[in-house]
Amino acid sequence: MREIKFRAWDKKYKEMLYTGFQLNCIGNVMSTFNFRKWNGERNNNLIPLQYTGIKDKNGKDIYEGDIVQIKKPKHVLNNEIAEVVFMKGFFGLSWINDREALVDYINEYKNDLVIIGNIYENPELLEGDIDE
Repeated sequence: MREIKFRAWDKKYKEMLYTGFQLNCIGNVMSTFNFRKWNGERNNNLIPLQYTGIKDKNGKDIYEGDIVQIKKPKHVLNNEIAEVVFMKGFFGLSWINDREALVDYINEYKNDLVIIGNIYENPELLEGDIDE
């Protein structure tokens, strides 16, 4: 079973939080995205981002909102860039070079992904401008 954990992007302070917030759940069902800062202050400026249950080639946890690059030599998608999204009940990859394309299941590429940033801290990567 996949580990359920979250991080959150703080829109106000422009920082990614990995600790210091909580998610309210009733049983196994998430009731609200009711995050609180470490001091107990309610914070509606936080965007929750769920862990996919997959690690990249360097052992880093992949969350929705991450920007990943395929690292599979001699493969048609080598060096392609995608945003990790949660859509229609699954985690997928939305390709930066073709945003109109269907989203691919992340599990198909899980052994070939490297995190190069995320959509909040590195929005320039959404334009596909990176060094290969």
